[in-house]
Amino acid sequence: MTGAPLNGPEGGAAFFVPGLPRPQGSKRIGRDRRGRPIILNDNDAALKVWRRAVAVAAADRWPLAAEPATVDVTFYLPRGKTVR
Repeated sequence: MTGAPLNGPEGGAAFFVPGLPRPQGSKRIGRDRRGRPIILNDNDAALKVWRRAVAVAAADRWPLAAEPATVDVTFYLPRGKTVR
């Protein structure tokens, strides 16, 4: 199961996506084979997997809407190795 559904406040929906959140990563400008500029992501493979997991969990809980929505996000991260 990608995301575990939770009850959201005020008739909204909430969900939990297990796994380690992936940062956006740095971007750099590169060139393709024809010499055209392209944007390269340093964290592309892991980021795609994380984005897909979040998108699937969100789509299961919320239908597409044409109106703006407020989103509250909480990340639970493991403690760093240097934290005492």
